[in-house]
Amino acid sequence: MRIKGIIAILTSLAILSSTDVYGHTMRGIGTYSESDGSNPGWIFNIDPKFSHSKNKKNDYRYKTEAMKNKYDTHFKAGIKLWGSLIEMNEKRFTSNVVTEGETEYSKKATAVAEIRGISLLKTNQHIKGWTITVNTSPEAITPFRTLSSYDRSIIMAHEIGHVYGLGDLEHNKHRGKLMFGSNVGTVTASDRLGMQVVTGAHKKHEKKSSDKYDKIRSKEHTRVCSCGLKVNEKHKFDKFGTYPSSNAKRSTLHTVKCGCGQTGKDKAHSYGGLFGIGVKVQYTQATAAEHNEIKKCKGCSYNNSVRKKHSTGGKFSDGKKVRYTRANANEHNEIKKCKGCNYEHSVRKKHRFDKKGKCKDCGFVK
Repeated sequence: MRIKGIIAILTSLAILSSTDVYGHTMRGIGTYSESDGSNPGWIFNIDPKFSHSKNKKNDYRYKTEAMKNKYDTHFKAGIKLWGSLIEMNEKRFTSNVVTEGETEYSKKATAVAEIRGISLLKTNQHIKGWTITVNTSPEAITPFRTLSSYDRSIIMAHEIGHVYGLGDLEHNKHRGKLMFGSNVGTVTASDRLGMQVVTGAHKKHEKKSSDKYDKIRSKEHTRVCSCGLKVNEKHKFDKFGTYPSSNAKRSTLHTVKCGCGQTGKDKAHSYGGLFGIGVKVQYTQATAAEHNEIKKCKGCSYNNSVRKKHSTGGKFSDGKKVRYTRANANEHNEIKKCKGCNYEHSVRKKHRFDKKGKCKDCGFVK
């Protein structure tokens, strides 16, 4: 049975400062209006915006022993309806109170959740204390005492949702949900999802492949998390991205892409990649004075060719750095190998004869 005429409102919000730091934050997020198709089926408490519990643990006490005898069974039944999503324990000394009385802010409500002490640290808004009051006013539309045991547990579960940070839903499409304010329903999947967010069980709004994007700007985008919240974050581009073709100009920058579709320019080519034969540099002969020094980009495999002069000093297959061939009776050819391209550079030089008439270099005998 659904309970008609129940108005569960959030009242008397006292703002207090705090230096406590808790495990989850509400930075850089946004929500959709209830009527929006992207609304996840739950909302935060209206004021202060994004107020929420520091975790799923909460303490409570009854104002008097008489209150405990009167409401303990129903309150514990309300806790149970949330299952493992929350953990509430009765303690003797706590600022969280379950009581009864004529409510000042909503005389017609069956029960009211009053939140006190929101800690404002950066953009964290953690609820520091609360009171749930069962309305005993004769003006209450549906007095608590007239409800069935199950409906009383539903009312308590609804108010517990408030003290953890969930707000009243008002749009008709949310009828049947526990947090629907004027016609409280039962605990639904969207109620549970909201509770996971306000308690921090849904952590950091992890990125999933199913996530959608609401807005894309030059430096950041708004990602719609699987929990239904809009999360503002900077673009996260591919590690390597896409790259120009092998014949691209040397000055071409890599193009990277964020998951939202935004593209950007990455760093210029980073040389040091390996060719297929396992070397980082290749050479091709250009002229008698120069060769082409070719390096491969680590990311895109772009081949960058630079013209450089031959650097003699390379070794022949027999391990020698210089070879000689006879040219004529007065000269021989002195041949050196380039260190890079193995180009053989030949220079004509005069024989250097010893006392026996043999060239000290090439071995020619005159």
